[in-house]
Amino acid sequence: MTDPDFYRRQSESTDPGEYLAFYRDLPSSPEAILRHLSDILLSSFPLEGMTESQKRDIEVERTRDILKALHERGNPFTSKGPRETRFVGLCYHWSLLAASVLRSRGFACRLRCGFAPYLKGGEKGIDHTAIELWEPDAGRWRLMDPELVAVEPQASTRILGIDEPLDPLNVSPQQFHLAARAWMNYRCKRVPDGFYGLYADEPSYGFVRTSLIRDWLNILARERNVSYGPPLKGLDPTQERAYLDEIASLMLDPAKNRPTLEALSRDIDLES
Repeated sequence: MTDPDFYRRQSESTDPGEYLAFYRDLPSSPEAILRHLSDILLSSFPLEGMTESQKRDIEVERTRDILKALHERGNPFTSKGPRETRFVGLCYHWSLLAASVLRSRGFACRLRCGFAPYLKGGEKGIDHTAIELWEPDAGRWRLMDPELVAVEPQASTRILGIDEPLDPLNVSPQQFHLAARAWMNYRCKRVPDGFYGLYADEPSYGFVRTSLIRDWLNILARERNVSYGPPLKGLDPTQERAYLDEIASLMLDPAKNRPTLEALSRDIDLES
C-alpha cells in the first residue's frame, strides 16, 4: 500500500461509525468542507456562554463522539445550527472532523501537530493541530488549517523574518513548524527558549516533546487528544532526549520511515 492510500482509510479516531449518514449532503471539495465546519463547530476559548455539556467537549477523543453530541443537541449539520447545538472544539477537533469527512470522500488526509507562529503575531509558536491533504497531481502533501479557514483570527504574515501571504488552505513550512522541525529548532537553539508553547514565560521542552509524540501517533493514524505527552518506557530524561532526536529525524520522511516509527511506537506508554 502506498503512503497516501494508508491515509484514505478511517482510523479508530476518525471513523464516524453509525453517524456516517451525517456526511451525505456535505460539500464535495476539500475547501468547501473546511469552510462548512464553522456551521458545526465553535472554537473552545473563551468558554463563557457555553452550556455545561459544551464545556466538556474539549475532552472528546473520537469523531463518532463529536457526531453523537451534535445529534443529541439537534444540530442540523448541513446548515448553521443555533450556538447551543454546536460542538465546542480545540484545534484537534476541527482537524479530526475535517480528516474524517475528507477520508469518507476518498481523500488521503492526516492530522499533523506542530506550532503556528501566525496565531500570535509571529512572536511565539503556538501549539496547534492542522491537517495535510495529498495532492496526486502535484505529488505532495498540502498543509491546511481547518480552524483558521473557518474563524479567521488575526494572523501575521511576517514570521521569523519571513514575509509571505498566509493562506490557511495552503500553509507553508515556514509558517507552520511541524513537530519534528520544531524539536530540532529547539534542540539546536535556532529559536529562543520559550518560543514554542502557549503562554508567555513557559519553557518549550514540554510542548515540543508532547507535539512530537502526538505527531508521531498522527503519522501512524492513531490520533489522540492529549495535553501532555505520555512517558516513554524505560528512559530517563537524558536518554529520552537522544531517543526523541532519532524520532524527529525519522519524522522528516514519514513515508519512508513509517514502518520503523510503527515498530518504535511500542515504547510509548499510552496506558499511563
